[in-house]
Amino acid sequence: MVELEYQAEDAGSLKRFYAATYTHGGVYTQSVRFVSGNFGYTVFTRSRGMQTIAAGVEVRDRKSGKTSTVSCSERPRFYIYELKGLVPCDPETPIGTACVK
Repeated sequence: MVELEYQAEDAGSLKRFYAATYTHGGVYTQSVRFVSGNFGYTVFTRSRGMQTIAAGVEVRDRKSGKTSTVSCSERPRFYIYELKGLVPCDPETPIGTACVK
């Protein structure tokens, strides 16, 4: 199990997250991303139709560009639509800027 903990102080914390839903290459993705220090974290699910093809957390070293992925063993519950309008769109997706739609 992996636990991610964001800053203890929550004032303005929603502005530090980015959320997106988008389709690229026939794959639908839901993601939430944040940066802490030199690392970027993206929690995601990817599906093709009704079939989940990947889910997990990508950890990217922003200095080296190296990315590691921790895969989920089962599809996570993802309530991304509750973030619509609360967090900024994500400018760092494969299709450019994407928002929760």
